[in-house]
Amino acid sequence: YVTGSHALKAGWQYSEGFYRQVIVQNGNLQQLYRNGVPYAVTVYNTPINARTELSGDLGLYIQDAWTIKRLTLSPGIRFEKLKEGLPVQSAPAGRFVPARQFSAVECLPCWSDFVPRLGAAYDLFGTGRTAIKGSIGRYMDTDLFAFARTYNPMVTSTHTRTWTDANRDDIAQDAELGPSTNANFGVRANRNPDPDIKRPFQMLYSVGVQQEVRSGISASLFFYRRGYHRLI
Repeated sequence: YVTGSHALKAGWQYSEGFYRQVIVQNGNLQQLYRNGVPYAVTVYNTPINARTELSGDLGLYIQDAWTIKRLTLSPGIRFEKLKEGLPVQSAPAGRFVPARQFSAVECLPCWSDFVPRLGAAYDLFGTGRTAIKGSIGRYMDTDLFAFARTYNPMVTSTHTRTWTDANRDDIAQDAELGPSTNANFGVRANRNPDPDIKRPFQMLYSVGVQQEVRSGISASLFFYRRGYHRLI
């Protein structure tokens, strides 16, 4: 909506989707050698079938450019809501791990924030050639799947076991592998985020002057500052 002194704009943005990771490995292990002689294997908890969901990334905003004589103010506010989660995770048994299934977890995380921003420009002499400008604004960190993936129990893990190639066929067979020393192999320890974790954000500040040198050419001198908040 545009008038002589106002240029008002409002709208919304929305996105959703998912991230899926499927890992299947030949033999579920990697053979290790020392000076050409087999001595161990790195075993994997594959197959892996992991999925993370972005249930909704919503932004509602309204902003204005309001001109009052030589001063132009640009206030705005934005409401942001981010929801991620984990559906039921399941993977079939592999060579070294049994079948796995994990329950769904919603709101991982569910964050809602109001995001204010303000900009200003002042025509110093009323000639349209010299302007003092400044701005301050909050910007929420972008996160599509990373937070939920951090706590997904369906992850790839490895474990080293000794290997003695008894029949010298250069193929690591189960009977040639030493015992596992990791009773919890393939199972991630229970990890949960602190319920009081808030969405990280940045504060951006700027102030400066812009001068028209001649038609089509201007010079600017600005100071910028960026601050990080709620770091995880």
